[in-house]
Amino acid sequence: MKKLFNKVDRIRATGMAVLKLQPESPYFKYADKNVTVIDMGIPDFKCRVTVLIQGEAVDLTIEQVY
Repeated sequence: MKKLFNKVDRIRATGMAVLKLQPESPYFKYADKNVTVIDMGIPDFKCRVTVLIQGEAVDLTIEQVY
Protein backbone atom coordinates (compact mmCIF):
# COMPACT_ATOMS: atom_id res chain seq x y z
CA MET A 1 0.00 0.00 0.00
CA LYS A 2 2.95 2.30 0.68
CA LYS A 3 4.13 1.94 -2.94
CA LEU A 4 0.67 2.95 -4.14
CA PHE A 5 0.62 6.06 -1.94
CA ASN A 6 4.13 7.00 -3.11
CA LYS A 7 3.04 6.68 -6.74
CA VAL A 8 -0.07 8.80 -6.14
CA ASP A 9 1.95 11.46 -4.30
CA ARG A 10 4.53 11.61 -7.11
CA ILE A 11 1.86 11.92 -9.81
CA ARG A 12 -0.01 14.61 -7.87
CA ALA A 13 3.20 16.56 -7.20
CA THR A 14 4.36 16.60 -10.83
CA GLY A 15 0.99 16.62 -12.61
CA MET A 16 2.47 14.21 -15.15
CA ALA A 17 2.43 10.44 -15.63
CA VAL A 18 3.84 7.90 -18.06
CA LEU A 19 1.36 5.51 -19.67
CA LYS A 20 1.87 1.79 -19.11
CA LEU A 21 -0.74 0.23 -21.41
CA GLN A 22 -1.42 -3.25 -22.75
CA PRO A 23 -1.19 -3.88 -26.52
CA GLU A 24 -4.97 -4.36 -26.78
CA SER A 25 -5.63 -0.84 -25.44
CA PRO A 26 -6.91 1.69 -28.01
CA TYR A 27 -4.30 4.14 -26.68
CA PHE A 28 -1.36 1.73 -26.90
CA LYS A 29 0.46 3.95 -29.41
CA TYR A 30 0.88 6.48 -26.57
CA ALA A 31 2.47 3.91 -24.20
CA ASP A 32 5.68 5.07 -22.48
CA LYS A 33 4.85 8.72 -23.19
CA ASN A 34 4.46 11.52 -20.65
CA VAL A 35 0.90 12.83 -20.34
CA THR A 36 -0.74 15.51 -18.22
CA VAL A 37 -2.88 14.32 -15.31
CA ILE A 38 -6.13 16.25 -15.04
CA ASP A 39 -7.77 14.52 -12.07
CA MET A 40 -7.29 11.62 -9.67
CA GLY A 41 -9.73 9.72 -7.52
CA ILE A 42 -9.26 8.49 -3.97
CA PRO A 43 -6.03 6.44 -3.68
CA ASP A 44 -6.95 2.77 -3.95
CA PHE A 45 -5.85 -0.26 -5.97
CA LYS A 46 -8.22 0.70 -8.83
CA CYS A 47 -7.86 4.46 -8.42
CA ARG A 48 -9.20 6.47 -11.38
CA VAL A 49 -6.69 8.73 -13.13
CA THR A 50 -7.91 11.15 -15.80
CA VAL A 51 -5.18 12.06 -18.28
CA LEU A 52 -5.05 14.28 -21.35
CA ILE A 53 -4.17 12.38 -24.54
CA GLN A 54 -4.13 14.43 -27.75
CA GLY A 55 -6.53 16.98 -26.21
CA GLU A 56 -8.98 14.29 -25.06
CA ALA A 57 -9.66 13.44 -21.41
CA VAL A 58 -9.25 9.69 -20.87
CA ASP A 59 -10.01 7.76 -17.66
CA LEU A 60 -7.46 5.09 -16.77
CA THR A 61 -6.65 3.16 -13.59
CA ILE A 62 -3.61 3.78 -11.41
CA GLU A 63 -2.19 0.47 -12.68
CA GLN A 64 -2.06 1.87 -16.23
CA VAL A 65 0.21 4.79 -15.35
CA TYR A 66 3.54 5.21 -13.60
